[in-house]
Amino acid sequence: MADMRKAALLLVLILLAQPVLDACDMSAFIMRKGLVMADLNQPDGGTHYNGYQTPGDYLAFVMSRSSAAMHDDGYGLIYYPQDTQQIDERHCFYKRVGVSGQANQVYYTGNLFQPLNEPDIFDLAYDKITGPDARASIVMCHARNATLNPFAPGNHPFRMTLNGQTYALMHNGFIGNTARNFMINETSIMDSDWFQFNGPNYTDFPNWSYPAYWIDSEVLFHYIMCHIVNNDYNVHFGIKTALKKLESYLKLSTNVVNFVFTDGKRLYAFRSTGPEGGNSGYNLGFKVSSSGFSAVRTGFPTANETEISQYELVVLSDDGQVTRYPGILDDPLTFAGETEDALTVPASRPVVAIPDPGQAGIRISFFLEQSSRVSINIHNLKGQKVKSLVNTTYAEGKHTVYWDGTDNSGRKTSQGVYLLETISGKQRTVTKVTSYR
Repeated sequence: MADMRKAALLLVLILLAQPVLDACDMSAFIMRKGLVMADLNQPDGGTHYNGYQTPGDYLAFVMSRSSAAMHDDGYGLIYYPQDTQQIDERHCFYKRVGVSGQANQVYYTGNLFQPLNEPDIFDLAYDKITGPDARASIVMCHARNATLNPFAPGNHPFRMTLNGQTYALMHNGFIGNTARNFMINETSIMDSDWFQFNGPNYTDFPNWSYPAYWIDSEVLFHYIMCHIVNNDYNVHFGIKTALKKLESYLKLSTNVVNFVFTDGKRLYAFRSTGPEGGNSGYNLGFKVSSSGFSAVRTGFPTANETEISQYELVVLSDDGQVTRYPGILDDPLTFAGETEDALTVPASRPVVAIPDPGQAGIRISFFLEQSSRVSINIHNLKGQKVKSLVNTTYAEGKHTVYWDGTDNSGRKTSQGVYLLETISGKQRTVTKVTSYR
């Protein structure tokens, strides 16, 4: 580790030659299938932290930007172990502004660049994810430089677990209040209960239950996630419909909506800024390394990196493939060359008919394109199973199942919102439903 920290100074010299921007900085990488970060992060004769040759280079870049002179509102790092799409607090590391008096005073102070310093949160995270037991295959890192609402806690990457997997987003730029309010309103129109059941990552600040007080980036995350859920958890269509809707209301070029998103399987990078104008300094680029990883980061690309164009969505996969969708705001809502996995939709789509108030339970109607085994369960909002309705094989066609509002013990459940889980073949969907009394 000591040798790597000394070699890290090489990267600092490289970075000092780059123009300094006030925007946040971020990086992310995805390992090739079968590899983890530990496989590529051993000392290798001095090339570490020099020219973005290893995954660790991309993390060191962000930490070099987290300083009193640049990004001083905290930082965050999360990782996904190999073959894992759902993560929790054990996989997340944040150093953030906790109270208003800490604003503009929270940044990296560890020993990556100054060996005599005490370890910081990043050092602890780095030691963990570079160990073989962590099996880190996707890592996201972000250094924050707040321009609006700097005292609202909640550093990137933001995360949310739905449908059995954890989604995460980090954003580089700024979103004005007009666009913020539009996204809040549109999300509420699509799902009136969204913000009631999906809050911010941190709830230790005043008015945390009101999205208008959240960091603009977290509002963007919820807006995109609501579109993804609305598109049967299809990330491609969810991102695209969300951006096209926002663009139809307010030109994205008037804001900076550069972000990196993951569903635990792929990395999605989008850039709204162009090569000219006041926001031209907000760059985003990617690299596919022959050594076994793909990465994306802010900043001016090196000779071995490729710059992402304005309004382009880039998808990095664990097979080393890069799929580029230029001008996605102009194209129709289709993706040429999408794989079957990317376009997965449920074989059974439940249509829930909510009875009139005063009648107990709900009716669940679904249609099967072919004979399939179907399992339908009711969960409460804590994820606890309340009722197992069916687990049997149905023929092709339309079917209806009725839940009378009782649990597995035959007791009447309370009126309110529940989660309807439908499993058909390899497809699983989760839908909010309301049971009346």
